[in-house]
Amino acid sequence: MAYQTHWPNKYYFYPFGNTSAVCLTRDLPPREPASLLLLGCGDPRNVLYTVFCEAARGLDFTCCDWDPGVLARNVLLLSLISDDKPQDQLWSIFFHIYLDKGSNALLQSQCRQLIALAESLDTWRVSKYGASIRFSTDHTLAELRRFWQLYADMGELPKPRYDALVTKFRAHHKSIRSQQNGVHVPHSAGPLGAFASDICATILNRYWEKGTLANDVEARSANIANPTFVFSRGEDATAVHYGLDPIAPFHLAAVFGNAPNNRPPPEDVVRDVKEQFAAWCSAYRTASARANPPVIRLHVGDALALSSALRVLKETGTLDTGVPHAQWSAERICLNAADYRDGDAPTSFNVVDTSNLTDHIGLLNILSSTTPLLASPCGVLYTETLLFDVSSDPAKYVSSLLVGDLPTMAVMMDLCPVDYLSGFTSRSFVDGILALSSMRAHDADGMPRQLQQGLTWKRPASGDALAVGASSLIVEDGKLATVLYQLYQALFSKYEIKALMNRTAQQSSSVTEHYTRESFALFTKLVCDRLEFDPARRHKVIDLFLDLQTPDLDHNPIDALYVQDLYLQLYRHGLYTVDVFKMPNPRTARFARWSSVPDLVRLTLVVPRSKLDVLNGASSGNNPTPPIECQILTPRSNSIFSSIHLVYGQISNGGTPTAPIPSIRADSSGSKGKDPLLVSFVISTRLLTVLNKAEDVRVCFTLRATPVTTKLLFKLGPRLMIHEASFMDEAQVFVFPEETRHSPRPPFSTRTPESRTALESSPLQELGQSSTASAQIDEMAKRITALTCRVSVTVEEAKTILQSSKSIPDITQVAPCVLRVDFADRRQDVVFPFPVVGSQHKIKMARKSSYVEVVAPLSGGLRPDGMAIDRFAVARSPTTNKPYPWNIHRIGLTALPVVNTTQSSASIWAWLNSHVSLALSARELDLRSRKAHNALMSIKDTMHSLYYHASGAKGPPKHIFQLMDGDYCDMVLFVDKLRYDLASYTVVCDAFFMHLHPSVNDTITAGMGDILRSGGEEVVHVKIYDGEPELWKRLMPAFAERCRTWEHTANCEYVTQKRIPLSTERECNPLCACGRGQGIEDSSVMARPAWKKLVPLVTRIAISPLFSVPYLEPLRDLSTSTPAGGKDLATKCARCSKTGGKDGGALKTCSRCHVYKYCSAECQRADWKTHKMSCRPTASKS
Repeated sequence: MAYQTHWPNKYYFYPFGNTSAVCLTRDLPPREPASLLLLGCGDPRNVLYTVFCEAARGLDFTCCDWDPGVLARNVLLLSLISDDKPQDQLWSIFFHIYLDKGSNALLQSQCRQLIALAESLDTWRVSKYGASIRFSTDHTLAELRRFWQLYADMGELPKPRYDALVTKFRAHHKSIRSQQNGVHVPHSAGPLGAFASDICATILNRYWEKGTLANDVEARSANIANPTFVFSRGEDATAVHYGLDPIAPFHLAAVFGNAPNNRPPPEDVVRDVKEQFAAWCSAYRTASARANPPVIRLHVGDALALSSALRVLKETGTLDTGVPHAQWSAERICLNAADYRDGDAPTSFNVVDTSNLTDHIGLLNILSSTTPLLASPCGVLYTETLLFDVSSDPAKYVSSLLVGDLPTMAVMMDLCPVDYLSGFTSRSFVDGILALSSMRAHDADGMPRQLQQGLTWKRPASGDALAVGASSLIVEDGKLATVLYQLYQALFSKYEIKALMNRTAQQSSSVTEHYTRESFALFTKLVCDRLEFDPARRHKVIDLFLDLQTPDLDHNPIDALYVQDLYLQLYRHGLYTVDVFKMPNPRTARFARWSSVPDLVRLTLVVPRSKLDVLNGASSGNNPTPPIECQILTPRSNSIFSSIHLVYGQISNGGTPTAPIPSIRADSSGSKGKDPLLVSFVISTRLLTVLNKAEDVRVCFTLRATPVTTKLLFKLGPRLMIHEASFMDEAQVFVFPEETRHSPRPPFSTRTPESRTALESSPLQELGQSSTASAQIDEMAKRITALTCRVSVTVEEAKTILQSSKSIPDITQVAPCVLRVDFADRRQDVVFPFPVVGSQHKIKMARKSSYVEVVAPLSGGLRPDGMAIDRFAVARSPTTNKPYPWNIHRIGLTALPVVNTTQSSASIWAWLNSHVSLALSARELDLRSRKAHNALMSIKDTMHSLYYHASGAKGPPKHIFQLMDGDYCDMVLFVDKLRYDLASYTVVCDAFFMHLHPSVNDTITAGMGDILRSGGEEVVHVKIYDGEPELWKRLMPAFAERCRTWEHTANCEYVTQKRIPLSTERECNPLCACGRGQGIEDSSVMARPAWKKLVPLVTRIAISPLFSVPYLEPLRDLSTSTPAGGKDLATKCARCSKTGGKDGGALKTCSRCHVYKYCSAECQRADWKTHKMSCRPTASKS
């Protein structure tokens, strides 16, 4: 495996997930078929919720998890849903620790049905589930069938075995109950988290007390241990995670936000999540009965292993990929021929979701493995982290995960977080960040707290209509080698002796070491493929890299130990061949009888169980899991190899002495069995035949030296040796040929023919030929700072002017990635593969050679220009040419619950004010307090006003808003209602946009007169500032497209005028006419008779806050006097907005943070649920 292998600690089983469900197609063009790869998929909540949100879309999911118990439960649930079994029993079987007799009987009968249908892939394919549920490999089906058999047979075990299992299970359950400390941070409640904390804790404690969420009467009859909680890849009966929470997969904001005082009874919360589950099940049941049901493909195995296998298939057409399913498995991935050769199983994906695998295997490993699988140009990759470190710098969040400079890595991968380029995000994680930032990094049990933070990755040019599909890049060989060397140093310099001595055991225990030399090789391969390097270019770049890296070996002896591993991985992945690999490979020693000696071999060391006791002790309890490696040791040299594979079992030669083939019989009992541990790794054959005498070689299984593992020096010796054997010992060391697969196909490219034909317009080329962009690399910082593009002037008239005059071209930025050269009455567009800062461009001219070079710095990260040119970009689908929002997620408005604005206004505004105010960063709050100008900040402030009035914070909820640019207005917003955007932890305005224009003034005047005469409505005039009108008009198409349920017509103005928005000028409508009058059926205001005259003029939109990006700028500076609510809360009561004290005096300031102010002690107490999450003591003045 590419990531560092650690000796396992206690395995925890997650029968269901600990984050709320999301719609996985939220960033794709609507209504187009989508293929989705879910790595570390866990339970099917995201599949079910996506089907619920996208009923009309063709969906093909590939779901990978390394625990067969997770996938066995998933198929069990999906089959029960398809069979329309009782909903209460579905809930009990999937979520309850203990079952009643009826639910247990259904579980067993369903499992026996699945067992009968799963005799083989062929029998399953023709079953009633075969059209919608598929299996990637025979091994996957066999593993899931084994678990269904365990579930079905549990009640029929011999009584002593059954009693022992149940006793063990109940003891584990009881131990978890004792660990519940009542502290709970319900991320699923989003902005209502502060109100939900204690009630969710009550529900969680009851769940672990009773093993069920049923009422007391029903709970008494639920006394049968749920078999699906007993069995997993971990230890039987004791693996269920102590933090398991049955309401965490669901959305809780609405049930809390709409309850009186935001405090629903616990039974109402449970009822609400059950209703959500029932709605998802119903949607899947209906979809699975269609002629073209959603397809769900299951794969048991390691996430990166499946990614590697899919790429092997994609590039070579080979089904038998040779890739191990996972650590601790002897099976190799051989993909199902009926689906992957003869069928339509995808190998490229519109969406790749990686759950929180970043926490466990490292972001760089994920990007290297999954980027080649993304469909171009509008593929989306989701990464997520849950581990939270309050001591870390939020500004370094992404760069620390990448172990490098974000823009440099993004340019080299042709993949970048969307919010980095945009400077905002429409999904909110800010409530949770501020809530946890005031807490300790670990809970009372010493376990790290969890905070969900996600990144959405896309091709950086895919949001630019002129540049989409333009991914080509030139990087000078020497400069690329420098960047790779910088990355190598960042990955591995911490293993230098000096660095190891400076790191304390406590520091290293909190850091999981993810990367190996194979990680580096795979990233390098990704970059070389992206740059479309041929073998000669790859070899040259690595040669230059090694020129930089090799001298380091003299003063870094630890790195020198891994140099053979580095050479090996560069060779395995088709990047470089060191000279020794080119030498003749002699048939000597153990290769004497082989018919041919390959370049690579796989060594397998047989490690007796008795040698593993020291490891099991080192990784027990909360101790960090020690990294493990293999070594080749000779009297004169030592080489360490980190990419290893482990499985318990027996090994033998299944071939002949001349052509050996490994035959492994895995121990089905794993770590609880009796067979030895088989540790294998790949090495160069010449390390055994040319560089060393085979008789001198010892094969070793060791720990990596870290401050933690050095504690074992007195037990294992200076080399941290667990076991060793002579290479010539045929009983303990097995050697087999290792196949090398270098892709015979061309490297992947992110350019596609469709991407160019889908453009709204094409770049202008009136001067000559524009070159491919080249990267400018800062020699000191070792990072990409700018891009250069050359225009070779070939048009004679322009060429003559260039050579004979001193005229200088005019350069303007016309799109995020495109600069326009205007010269000699001709225009030429230069297209970059990444957004640039056009206002800081430089020109280099060669008049005699007739070319012009344009140099532009990289944008992103709050730098000017770039996506700020088209901040709310609306992209076009490469297949249908239909528009969709590029950096604002899509939603189905009618499926979102409505905010109850009829309850107490103070109850709503108490949490909504805080939430919407969090859209403003500390920088923007400072600008606001100084009345400084910033258009995006002003839009956020205007939105705050919209939410204030629409929520009824002051009087009845308002519905009509005129955006006033001084005395002028050409934009009116009708806010129908507020809705909870559950999966994105925020609130949207379900609204309609109307453009004011002289041609429709009479209609508008008459319509508004009818509305106002009908009573109960008033117009709110919202003042907007310089730059806001244009930005609002850029925003409207994105807000309309994100909730669009209608189709654009053939004569849509977006197509005929070739631009979105149509215009940002005064009196001009930014929107096409296709959506006018659409979607008013469920509107509570537009459907009123008095409003009917305006219906043909309005377009439905979904307005939501635009949140600042935590890793780009601080969310809050609590050392200042500006609280979460902004300037208003500094002069008003944070609870009721009164400007003076209840006793007639001044407002009282919170004595802890000295920021929030209140009119009375009663208001302060009432607000504490919300305020305590962000209340921090201020530093005392000296």
